[in-house]
Amino acid sequence: MVESLLKFITKENLFSQEDELLLAVSGGIDSMVMAQLFLNAGIPFSIAHVNYNLRGDDSVRDRDFVVDWAKAHDVMVYVKEVDADAYDTNESIQMVARKIRYEFFESLMADHGYTRLATAHHLNDSIETVLLNLIKGTGPKGFRGIPVKNGYIIRPLMFANRDQIKKYAEQYNVEWREDSSNSKVDYQRNHIRHNVSPVLKEINPSILETFQDTLVRMEGAIELLESTAMDIRASHMKMDNGYEELGTNWVSNDKKSLLILSEILSDYQMNFRQIQDLYSCVLDGQSGKMFSSQTHSLNVDREKLIIKPLASELSDVEVLVYEGESIVRFANAVLQFRNVEMVEKLDQGSGVALLDANKIEWPLKLRNWKKGDKFVPLGMKGKKMVSDYMIDSKIPVSLKKDVLVVESNGAIVWLVGHRIDDRFKVGEATKSVLKIISTDAEVF
Repeated sequence: MVESLLKFITKENLFSQEDELLLAVSGGIDSMVMAQLFLNAGIPFSIAHVNYNLRGDDSVRDRDFVVDWAKAHDVMVYVKEVDADAYDTNESIQMVARKIRYEFFESLMADHGYTRLATAHHLNDSIETVLLNLIKGTGPKGFRGIPVKNGYIIRPLMFANRDQIKKYAEQYNVEWREDSSNSKVDYQRNHIRHNVSPVLKEINPSILETFQDTLVRMEGAIELLESTAMDIRASHMKMDNGYEELGTNWVSNDKKSLLILSEILSDYQMNFRQIQDLYSCVLDGQSGKMFSSQTHSLNVDREKLIIKPLASELSDVEVLVYEGESIVRFANAVLQFRNVEMVEKLDQGSGVALLDANKIEWPLKLRNWKKGDKFVPLGMKGKKMVSDYMIDSKIPVSLKKDVLVVESNGAIVWLVGHRIDDRFKVGEATKSVLKIISTDAEVF
């Protein structure tokens, strides 16, 4: 199985020798087999474990088991202890636990230089995800299952199924801790695992192999859909006075057009039923019909859709900034934009943003931050809610409403006066730098 792991890592290009690996280890059979495989393969790694304190002494024993294993094998281990107060929210325990663990993982990566996080998901997990998506209703992307790679997250056991993992554990005396909640069928995933998957396997004993083949075909189909939708956006979408216009003269009476329109409008939180109704209006030429999602309003206007963000308690005014040196006034802020040559050292304070100019797509957009905004703070690998970042940075409530963002093609490049987005930072390959200065930093 070690050889299969190494082949899978190479085939999927999961990481390189330069990467620093962090393994998420719960103590269960999947994560313990993953850790043992990495150990046997001679791949350096560290371990992160979260003690959710949800199962009393069992949770403590899980933690001690993982810590003892790590110490016995000279592996660095980090432990997060979760207080009971953390679950006192309106969200489900599962959602709170997920948020806690990924915030913990991301903080470890930022503080200690880890570049890849490995989780122990495998083929059975992926097919269970697809079945859940089908039951709840899904578009084509729901057939992807669990991706092998997702940003900095890698899933090196996705070549194996549950039976293979258990066989390896028994053959090589890999110890693990059994989570009693895995046998309960009150969780949807466990219900599928214990009651649905066995029936499917009776019908098709080779279901996991055929499922893998189906995933490959679906991935190709989804990439084709995404590429087509991107081309449509590039040729039929434009900005006008702070809102977007999508030309619809390409829409025809076929399922292909409906699918592409669904892919484009999913960015605006439109559900499929709304998109079907909107699609019918476009085909029938019903101008003036309005549709709304939680974030946007869409107006069918002859051969175009006018898409506007909904007004919120924050200002919904936006200013477009075009390429070239300029000074822009917005609310109480004044920002200067200019390109500068790449030199060995460029001064960058809290009121100055230095960005790789080649990664910028014009025009830029200057606006207030809004609920749901995400970016990748400099030094981190994963996205973070702007609201969470401001809480962590202890920005006073009275100042939060005035925080601005600079946006490039839908991606935040700078939380003005606070942090740039890691994806747009200046690097060794940078040839030209976009420098943005606020009046808080220096006088023009």
